[in-house]
Amino acid sequence: MKKIESFLWILLLLLILARTTVEVPFIMILISGMILSGFYFYFSLLLLNNIDFKNIFQKQAYREIKTSRIIGSILTGINYATLSIGVTFKALAWPGSLFFIMFSVFTLLIIIIIASYKAKYNQSISFYHELKKRTLLLLVIGSIFAILSSLPIDIQKTIFPSTKNSSLKL
Repeated sequence: MKKIESFLWILLLLLILARTTVEVPFIMILISGMILSGFYFYFSLLLLNNIDFKNIFQKQAYREIKTSRIIGSILTGINYATLSIGVTFKALAWPGSLFFIMFSVFTLLIIIIIASYKAKYNQSISFYHELKKRTLLLLVIGSIFAILSSLPIDIQKTIFPSTKNSSLKL
């Protein structure tokens, strides 16, 4: 699961970087961003709790996981999905990207604070340390895109070319 997550982020970021120098069809960025978002939305519980895909329907895989941790994993996954949508929208110069990114960055900060507190006073320290590392990495990615959003419009257009001229080129 972690390899899939890494591959999808690397693919999305490479497509965004490639778009600054060569013409990359926007549909490729859109599809990779939406696959990443769907991955987080549907598989965050498995990803964050280190549950193998083959054990998804087995009761013993969830036996030691508290209800609050399950809910937290799902909400964290939804936040990760929102960040990937925001990054995708920003790369495509679509409206609403700044809202998605800023909302995600703010909630990622809250997740890091909660994970730090839980890691200090809880037995499942490895879960919260892994959560902090992953969330911190995504916070850096979100912050970079938030900073890029605050640049002057002419500089943003060179970094994120508009998709209006490229319509649906495949």
